[in-house]
Amino acid sequence: MVEDSKHYLANLIFKCGIDFHQQGQLEEAVLKYKEAVNLEPNFVSAYANCGVALFDLKRFDESIYFYTQAIALNPGISQLYHNMGNVLVELEQFDAAVDAFNKAIQLEPNVAEHYVNKGNVFAQLKDFNLALEAYKQAIACNPHFAVAYHNKGNVLLELSQFNEAVFEFNRAIDLAPQSVESYFRRAFAFSQLKDYECAIKGYQDTIYLNPAYSDAYLSLGRLFEKINEFEAALAVYDKAIKLGFDDQRFILSRVNLLLLLGRLDEGFALFGEKLDVNKDSGFKVDHESLNGKTVYLFCNQAIEDTILMSRYVKLLAGLGAKVTLGVQPQLAELFYEMGCDVSLNTSSHSSVEFDYQLSLMSLPHVFKTGLNNVPFFSQYIKSHPLKVARWKSELGPK
Repeated sequence: MVEDSKHYLANLIFKCGIDFHQQGQLEEAVLKYKEAVNLEPNFVSAYANCGVALFDLKRFDESIYFYTQAIALNPGISQLYHNMGNVLVELEQFDAAVDAFNKAIQLEPNVAEHYVNKGNVFAQLKDFNLALEAYKQAIACNPHFAVAYHNKGNVLLELSQFNEAVFEFNRAIDLAPQSVESYFRRAFAFSQLKDYECAIKGYQDTIYLNPAYSDAYLSLGRLFEKINEFEAALAVYDKAIKLGFDDQRFILSRVNLLLLLGRLDEGFALFGEKLDVNKDSGFKVDHESLNGKTVYLFCNQAIEDTILMSRYVKLLAGLGAKVTLGVQPQLAELFYEMGCDVSLNTSSHSSVEFDYQLSLMSLPHVFKTGLNNVPFFSQYIKSHPLKVARWKSELGPK
């Protein structure tokens, strides 16, 4: 009778755990599942469900423990090995994950999901041939499994087999017409094949299906740039910015394109408006405001932009500011001397104390300069003398 009452109580608690689980109250569900197995140590389903909840909580080591207990009690359930494999992937124990999926396949060789997840591990390990074989086996088990075609297409992209990838994404889309990611990846394949018309339509289809898919806007804009449709690219970036995507890539892409087109005033104004970290700090460019103040300049663009924009450092230092310039480490010796009092920093700016911080790219806007009044100095950076001597020796006389 005592054992029966324990069994009855364990089942009640287990069901309570399921209710919590279904409501998304994972911590409470875990407590109930643990309570159930404490009452009934052979309760396979409670161990298994606890493993699922812990996985969802990203408590992977604990999840492994509960799946191991469930498997020890009933080694004939393929889904337990499958779920264990998923946990091992998160722990980056890839060989063990493959073993787990293989055990699931041995128990149920006709379940496509086992092969797909096994293929995903091989794809992550960049063992693309084994990944393709696993996806083929998944498709053989279930020819209507869209995910298998999609993942196979992704591997073919990695192998630069773009026509074959398009074929697989077509199959995925036929089976799952709302599969946004398949449209996006197919568009990328078309772009690699230089079928720009299909690529543009693909990115537009992606946006139609999911107007919040930011990468589709970015890829579409960059594709328009590639084929010299600059106004179309600007329109895409502008739309993305107006939609409020919290992504600096759109602003930087629009800024860079405006600068490329010679529309410097627009480009630098946009950079200042959207990316100036001091716009609400009372920062002013005059001697009274900056004299004795520490200004940290950080670089968030390419190396060539850092070199070009560093001409503005002298202007800032001339207003009495103590300037620290954060540069990419490979530029440290090139910026050995800058004709003004400036400190270089090649590590994270979090260790630098400052009164104001600005992006180096914001200085043209800060100083209100355009094409007609870009600061000109005969020399605003000077490399390390030993480097200069070495290269003179290497290159010989002019």
